[in-house]
Amino acid sequence: MVLFRSVSLLSELRSHVTSSDLDLHSQLKELIPEQQIDLEKAKAQEIAKLETILQEMQGQLDEAHAAIIHEKEAAKLAIEEAPPIIKEVPVVDETKLEILRNHNEELEIIESIMGGSR
Repeated sequence: MVLFRSVSLLSELRSHVTSSDLDLHSQLKELIPEQQIDLEKAKAQEIAKLETILQEMQGQLDEAHAAIIHEKEAAKLAIEEAPPIIKEVPVVDETKLEILRNHNEELEIIESIMGGSR
């Protein structure tokens, strides 16, 4: 009788496990599509958010590019409007320079003589 009871209990337990397994399998089948839908929604939201960020960055890049072009054009215009830098160099008369050098040397000699006699 104990053996029959054990077999009967095992049979009931097996039936219960099978029933539970079927219930869990059914619930899982229901959850998988829901999870996939949730995942697709989250993915779509993330893509939309990233596209918005990308558009903002593209706008900033366009603004920076426009600013660079504007600065480049302003610099080009400033260069075109700036007067040319021409340094006038006077023509030097070498003979006058030589006379002044000689006179300077004479003064240095006189200074050294006068400085030594003091």
